Amino acid sequence: VALQVTGFGMNAQSATASITWTSSAGIFYAIESSTNLQLWEEIDDGILSQGQSTTYDFQVGGGLEKVFYRIVAR
Repeated sequence: VALQVTGFGMNAQSATASITWTSSAGIFYAIESSTNLQLWEEIDDGILSQGQSTTYDFQVGGGLEKVFYRIVAR
């Protein structure tokens, strides 16, 4: 199954985000963020697949105009 983001949401009030993607059982994933698409910072690298679809909730920093996220299979 090709990894594809199927959902993303942010709650500015609680400074949280939720991202959902297609996944494969038994695989670990990492979520990384970047403000320029060149330097990437790891948010979490130990996300175990939840099956055919995985959802991860995380805190987001305040005050940034734009942030990019990517998911990497480990």
